[in-house]
Amino acid sequence: MKFGSLIQGAVFAVSSVFLTAANAAIMTKGAVTDLGGEYVISNLGGRGSDLSLDAFSVESMLGMASGELSTFRGTAYEGSFISGSYAINAGDTFSFDWDWDADSELAYALRLADPYSSPFMDFAFLQLEVDGTLVDGGVKELAYALSAYDANPSDPFAAYAGTYSWVADRSGVLNFGVGVMDVASGPLSLYGFMGDSLLTVSNIDVSALPVPEPGMLALVLVGFAGLGYSRRRQA
Repeated sequence: MKFGSLIQGAVFAVSSVFLTAANAAIMTKGAVTDLGGEYVISNLGGRGSDLSLDAFSVESMLGMASGELSTFRGTAYEGSFISGSYAINAGDTFSFDWDWDADSELAYALRLADPYSSPFMDFAFLQLEVDGTLVDGGVKELAYALSAYDANPSDPFAAYAGTYSWVADRSGVLNFGVGVMDVASGPLSLYGFMGDSLLTVSNIDVSALPVPEPGMLALVLVGFAGLGYSRRRQA
């Protein structure tokens, strides 16, 4: 094996030692239960509940335009969210697991009763921004009341969950917000306030690119340099 190949192998070996990103301080607003790093976000099933925030407050706290959360499934009345910040570098991956639990039985029954008004369309949303600029398409929907039905009409009450991940295309401060909104629309809008919708978010993380510890890398390189010098003298 050539000395250059040994050096390349050493660099690759120590690249498995990571400099991990610091955990963000997660802020909870509204009806959120913190289960030790697992967050259950709820709309608490009805406008005017004591814990949920009105839609304008949610939008204001997350820096959204007024009415933005009403562009998805109808008029958003109230909701809750979590948010946090990470210092990231281009190439880092931000990710979390989510599990959506809406009152799908009620939503499904109401769709059958009035398929055109689509009442009770509670939804979960995500917003990402880096240094004040929206990324990954801006504010987006993670799930809504009938997501399970849309995914598999033969089993409309199945679990609906997934993992979200985004690879940073720039360095800076990443701010994220994940929440649940209470929505009611159409002639049967009264029923839109009857069911609870829950989003459980866990394993929030930023995975940094593999970066070797400088001290360890230096020691390994010195060792291989000595090995190469010794072999040249023997030759």
